[in-house]
Amino acid sequence: MGDFLLDLREQSRRGTSLDAAADAMRTLSGAAVFRFETPQMALLLSVPGRPDLWSPAVHGREGHRVVTGLAGRVAFEEIQWREALADRRKDGGAACRIVAEQFRQRGMAALEELNGNFAAIVFDEAAGSCHLVTDRAGVLLCYANRKCPGGSVMSSHPDLLATATGIRDDLDEDSLKAFIVTGGVPFPGSYYRPIRALPWATAYRFSFGNGRWTEDAPHRYFEPTPRFDPAVRDGDLAEELADALHHATRLRSLPVLGTTAVGASGGMDSRAILSFLADAKSAVAFTLVDEPNLESRIAGKVAEAAGVRHTLVRRSFDYYGEAAEEGARIGAGTGCLASNHFLGLRDWFAKEGVDNFLTGCYCDYLFKGLALNTHESRWLRRQQVTTPAPEFYRPRFPRAVRRDSRDRPGETRPGAGTWSEDELFAIECERVFPLAGEGDCAQRMVSQRIFPWYAVMADTGLLSVFERIRPSAKLNGGIFREMLRVACDARMLRIPTSNNGAPVTAGPLVTATHRYRSALLNRWNSRRGMVSRGSWPNWEHYLRTSKLVRDQWEQTDREAAGILEALVAPGIVQRPVSAFHGREVELFQRLWTLKLWLGNRLSAGPSGAASAETREPLEAPGVCRT
Repeated sequence: MGDFLLDLREQSRRGTSLDAAADAMRTLSGAAVFRFETPQMALLLSVPGRPDLWSPAVHGREGHRVVTGLAGRVAFEEIQWREALADRRKDGGAACRIVAEQFRQRGMAALEELNGNFAAIVFDEAAGSCHLVTDRAGVLLCYANRKCPGGSVMSSHPDLLATATGIRDDLDEDSLKAFIVTGGVPFPGSYYRPIRALPWATAYRFSFGNGRWTEDAPHRYFEPTPRFDPAVRDGDLAEELADALHHATRLRSLPVLGTTAVGASGGMDSRAILSFLADAKSAVAFTLVDEPNLESRIAGKVAEAAGVRHTLVRRSFDYYGEAAEEGARIGAGTGCLASNHFLGLRDWFAKEGVDNFLTGCYCDYLFKGLALNTHESRWLRRQQVTTPAPEFYRPRFPRAVRRDSRDRPGETRPGAGTWSEDELFAIECERVFPLAGEGDCAQRMVSQRIFPWYAVMADTGLLSVFERIRPSAKLNGGIFREMLRVACDARMLRIPTSNNGAPVTAGPLVTATHRYRSALLNRWNSRRGMVSRGSWPNWEHYLRTSKLVRDQWEQTDREAAGILEALVAPGIVQRPVSAFHGREVELFQRLWTLKLWLGNRLSAGPSGAASAETREPLEAPGVCRT
């Protein structure tokens, strides 16, 4: 939740660029923006969540102030929240007050032990120091422009950084091509040549002296390492995973955090989250649908078994098209709009009074082997590891971009031979981290920037369990199914999963039978139009019939069209929407994302949103300017 911009240039170098960045930040989030300035530095933070929990904290008198800010979310125990909220002697949100006190007692080590999806910033005016710590899984990426005259500027949003440093048109062709080919931007790239992502799980310290900032050597505080123990059975690891996921979910659904909403699909991930909530009675589960379908019915049964109220949220026909321009802007064009699932939920969140939002995002990557190359046995459809190849989850379109003397962007040569568990773990880590770079990142980035979203799978304890589970044990949902058998009661286990219609406890033969049946039904259902049997719509039908999407694709924007035409193979940009079929639907979705981003980069407020003059005041309560 929220974005930040940390500007370490001297005041004369900032000029009016900070005002432009603050306006752009407010446009992105629709929330108040905290602003703190001294002659040495400036900090902007958007605060879309509850101010009593998440607003920045400023302590001390002028010249001795300590400013603590968070973008994203960290988890604490209930007693820590209660004590911070009860302490009326200090200003700021409870989370930042907890962090500030921990930093006062233990310094940088306290920031490195924070648990969540976050960027933490502490500025100590008297000490002349500024600290930035990135989260250990790379859920919230931070970017830096280290080529600015007068000092470094960092931000959680690359477009904000480009606005603040005046490089809006210095685009990186290789990163743009890589997105078209792979659906993601290879780390540490961005769409701007001077801007690069900072390593995750890293602590940075800047010191001010002799009129300028200097940077100490960064400290990498976490590196995923295989810690497999042959003496530990998979059943024991399943129990460890159950305990860790229960703890992670409980911390992120405490009553003090307010009403919790859970995205419910009827699969195994949301089933686990719903089973482990700290306060099921006050929570609400929701399922996005075009019409009630198999998935929504199963999700309702799962929620009922967990004791959680369940509701359906119906999408309008143009749910995705109506949110496309704003979604491209919020996601900085790096998240394919096919997964912009949650942006249209703001009114529903407000109506339900949602203060806290949980999903099972990233579970497939960490605990089900999604990042591995696999093939399925002929009859039972059992996954087996195969030779690593560039395409493992989302489709790749190397022929869609213009080629030059360099290799196709983001493409690696496949290996051969038998792969050890340690080697498979290394492949997983290379593809999984940072988590912000995965193929469905639009729904995570939108959730993180404008919603009160906790990334449960970024929990410190869960990452520790990830290091202990052999990659091959994750195939066919093995370790995760066993975890559910350990953690859930018989009623929950009997409910079929929405993925294939088989119960969680089903054996290979029963599961294969349900998969064949489900595949036939899905094929038949795809001819019926927009409505699918799962969470998301029939995209090929939607793109073929949506006038709004067609107008967005065909609208005249010379800058965007010119940039795209220079990137892609001849004739692709001129193709009508209806010419993209089957696998190429995703190619269109990526091109659509880039075209809308190129034409709408922070140039206007969100579609249908209030103008800047009618929104919340720019500066949140507690702001300091000097």
